[in-house]
Amino acid sequence: MFVSCFSREESKHSKTENHEQDILQASLSISLKPGERAIFNVFDVYRRSIALKNATTKDSLFEEKIWIDKPLLLVSGNVLVVPDGDPILRIYGLLLSPGDSVVLDRHDDGALSMHYSSGLPNFVDSLIVVPKDFYEHDGKRQQKRLAEIGVAGITQDIDAAFQKNETAIAALAMPEVKARLLSSLNSNIKYTAIAHLLADPAVASSGLTDSLYEDLFQHMDEIRSIDATTKGTIFGALIAYNAKKQHGDVDKTDMWEAAAYADQQLKQTDMYKQHLVSAVAGTFVHSPKEITAINKELQSIHTQDPFLDTLYQLTNILSATFTDFSQAKAALKAFAGGRYRFIIEDNEQSANHEMKVITDLPPVELHDFAGNKSDFKRIVMNKDYMLTLVDLWASWCVPCIMEMPDLKKTAEKFRDKPIRFLAISIDKEEDVDKWVAVAKKNAIYNKPNQYRLANFRESPLTKLLNIRNIPRYLVINNEGRVLDEDFYRPSESSFELELLKLLD
Repeated sequence: MFVSCFSREESKHSKTENHEQDILQASLSISLKPGERAIFNVFDVYRRSIALKNATTKDSLFEEKIWIDKPLLLVSGNVLVVPDGDPILRIYGLLLSPGDSVVLDRHDDGALSMHYSSGLPNFVDSLIVVPKDFYEHDGKRQQKRLAEIGVAGITQDIDAAFQKNETAIAALAMPEVKARLLSSLNSNIKYTAIAHLLADPAVASSGLTDSLYEDLFQHMDEIRSIDATTKGTIFGALIAYNAKKQHGDVDKTDMWEAAAYADQQLKQTDMYKQHLVSAVAGTFVHSPKEITAINKELQSIHTQDPFLDTLYQLTNILSATFTDFSQAKAALKAFAGGRYRFIIEDNEQSANHEMKVITDLPPVELHDFAGNKSDFKRIVMNKDYMLTLVDLWASWCVPCIMEMPDLKKTAEKFRDKPIRFLAISIDKEEDVDKWVAVAKKNAIYNKPNQYRLANFRESPLTKLLNIRNIPRYLVINNEGRVLDEDFYRPSESSFELELLKLLD
């Protein structure tokens, strides 16, 4: 999954396909120095992170109110650069319950520490052993272990790690409620490891894997008791294994094929339905162009199950947001008693995918490295070029900088084509020195088509396209039509191919 550098707080009402739930606040506070930021990955219907940033000129404490109806696992990571050694990735897992209040300190090296907590006394990684694979699965390592010790050996290791953590939890002598919470997370770690095993295409069904599947199925309520980033992994593995068991030729890695061929017992569970709704909602918000692909998948299977037909109709409506947003919004409100209207209403500005134009925008001021001013529209609508690919980045955005080499390679390949590659930093005025320093380090300083967007927060471009996450790539033609407001990243295999299609 890609990393982005901004986020926002969602609605305080969590809406599912069955009902609306009133939920409670948890409070997360963190002390940050000027320019510092902290990002926490989370699980919900379609949000992927919570970001806090100090945009002031003094050390400050920032608070985020998080609306939850069950314990929520937040995950933050940072890289410690060690002189003459390999960088060290440090991960911090924070388990919040409704009503909890937590205050964190961020240190000079980026490390986090617990200053105060009304819930668990420390990060979960400091209380029990949380394997790195829980946060980021290493498929190659699993293949190697399968070859060495097989499914039975891996299962034994999973059970041993689970029991070791249970012993550690008992030794902490915490209040029973907190001990149960930590034990539930320990179970989630165990079930995530089992899920990775069951979802592996190289793992065939057997009596052992059937028992592992039954263990997951029987403990679905416990798995759902915590909103962890791995919940989708577990539910996806359950569906994939079940479908493969029913039809041996099912591809475990094809989510929608698995959804079609799962048995009726599984299809009747809330887990099955919520997992698929979450997949649709998450795709619509984070990769809206992929909704059409999901719609095509559902078109071929929607007659096999009433719920799949519901999702097919839902994706028909969501696809219409690209052509007539108002009509699509009204249709979604009326569809299925309005139970899916949250997909648009909770994130309405981002949900409007109608093609936008920049022709009527007020001046969008850009500055080059020398401080000279230019107008975005004049640059983009230059008739010497058919298209402009806009790279929105910032000096503090590591994922943005990681994309630069691939973007440079593509620009070189396309140098004889009628396309301009325009890089625009969203760094603030007081961060110009940082912008310059990063530009010099990456050999783009004083190169053509390098600019900084003036007053990012209030810029007409920011408001038109609801720019919240970077890296962000735009494709605009010389008539000012925004052909794609969230284009593929340069590191993706589709990047160059899709550019060629737009140039054709």
